Amino acid sequence: MKRVKAQGIGVHSAQEINEFGQDDLKVLSDMLADKPFFFGDEPTNLDVVVFAHLAQIYFIDKEVSYPLRDFMTESCPNLADEKEKDKAKEKELEENKEKEGK
Repeated sequence: MKRVKAQGIGVHSAQEINEFGQDDLKVLSDMLADKPFFFGDEPTNLDVVVFAHLAQIYFIDKEVSYPLRDFMTESCPNLADEKEKDKAKEKELEENKEKEGK
């Protein structure tokens, strides 16, 4: 526990930590707005990094209560929509690789 408190996050309540996450998601949502990627029509390193972090939130089983995921789907639908598109695209790429391999 000393290490957690030394880092700073341990001094905050669960509610405060959740609010930090919500604030971060809102900033990302505002930055993405209605663009396909953060800086326009083509993905950049930022899109890859953000996807990796958002996927950990978004793809938690829906049966598991997770307020940050619920906030993202309800208050930042552009982030949630992007994750569904990314997942569909990934599946399509995997299927194409399998077809090419046969």
